[in-house]
Amino acid sequence: MPAGTYMLVAQLRGFVYGQPRRGEIPFPAVVLKTGEKLGDFKLDMMPRVVIMGRVLDQSGDPIQYAEVEAEPASNRIATGNLSGDGKLRAQTDERGMYRLSGFPGKYYVKASWRDNDDTREIRTDGTVAGNYAPTYYPSAAGKDDGTLVDAAPGADVSGIDIRLIQSAKPLRFTISGIVRGLPDSNDPCHVIVQTGEKYQLTNTQSTICGRDGKFVVRGVPAGLQRIVAQHSSGLSAVTEVRIDSADATDVQLTLKSNAEVAGKLVFEGEGTPKGKIRLTALISGGVDRSLGGGEIASDGLFRITGVPMGEFEVTVDPMPEHSFLKSIQFNGATLSGRVVNIESSRASSLQIVISSKAAQLSGMLRTKEGEPLLNALAMVFLVDDSEKADIGVRDPQRSVQLGNDGRYSFKAVRPGKYRLLAIDAFRSTNFSDPASFKKLAAAGEEFEVKEGDQLKRDLLVSTAERTNAISK
Repeated sequence: MPAGTYMLVAQLRGFVYGQPRRGEIPFPAVVLKTGEKLGDFKLDMMPRVVIMGRVLDQSGDPIQYAEVEAEPASNRIATGNLSGDGKLRAQTDERGMYRLSGFPGKYYVKASWRDNDDTREIRTDGTVAGNYAPTYYPSAAGKDDGTLVDAAPGADVSGIDIRLIQSAKPLRFTISGIVRGLPDSNDPCHVIVQTGEKYQLTNTQSTICGRDGKFVVRGVPAGLQRIVAQHSSGLSAVTEVRIDSADATDVQLTLKSNAEVAGKLVFEGEGTPKGKIRLTALISGGVDRSLGGGEIASDGLFRITGVPMGEFEVTVDPMPEHSFLKSIQFNGATLSGRVVNIESSRASSLQIVISSKAAQLSGMLRTKEGEPLLNALAMVFLVDDSEKADIGVRDPQRSVQLGNDGRYSFKAVRPGKYRLLAIDAFRSTNFSDPASFKKLAAAGEEFEVKEGDQLKRDLLVSTAERTNAISK
């Protein structure tokens, strides 16, 4: 077998395997070094545990469709749990019963009722049951007030009944208002509501407004809401409303006609690239804003029609090899980045300059012992601003997957100052937390890249010890 890191998957009916967690990935693993032989290697499996009980309302009646999860008191064991967090999950049946099965240990067991219209209790007098808050066993609002469930190897722990507690405030709200500027048309007007902070949307709901433009969206969770109206004639701007304790009424949305963006691509190299100029919506508001793009003519001119209001990232598809986007002018103003803001239906101008002299950066990722990191599940990130560092970025100019030979390569780097960060799924910890990832990115040594450079930089993978030290 070649050197590298291998996941261990052991299966035996009624048993489960686990080992001390090496990194962020919840799977057991073994590391083989070059020339190493592992003899008498044992996998000690343990009998599965079962945790059973019921979820009840305040009157002692069973709750159907409640979501139950058992959170381990310690996350130091990797068991291969596909959820990635080590939690056991189940849903109650019509008797309010649930059954969880997994690795032995101590767990906090929590029940949450899915507050959907089709599962809400309707009383005989026509009133609707109140909202229930997430509740920890036996009947606690928070984990610290709950009781740990100790499940020894092979044990069937029964009678773990959870009595849901009433929420002090509504868990779901209603958004209502009117869409103005609606044309006399049979085409439907959709109103879309998305919940969550910017780029971290957690819920999407929609409705069709009436011919008078009025709309109502029910069952919206608390938090920051982004609301937008979509019609065949155009879109409204995205309206933000934060809901914490009361419904949002009288929300005003105004449809605006789609815009046109035209301009020229200037290529500092030989010939003119073939392809399209695309505008990609940063916040879609739940609306399909995938634009076909404008074809680049032989003289570099392009035109994009049907552009709605909003913020868009400018991309060239495909980007010429070993090239970078040097500058963008939007309506005569030079932009610091690649984002344009379409605020009206008036025609907009866009000039793009691409240079064929992008820098190249490559190197070897090594362990703390100085050995190449072979056959690893690792990523290398090129960071220009640690405050905006994001582990979810999938731009090949910002993140690349490590090769089986331990090498990485960025082929089209824009001039500027950068830091490198290497993350290995089985050696690094805490990197999935956004704040910790930013700290890791900021800890790297800053270096400068100039136009046309061909740089080689080896770097060390962020180990658990280094990650924990930086995150403190």
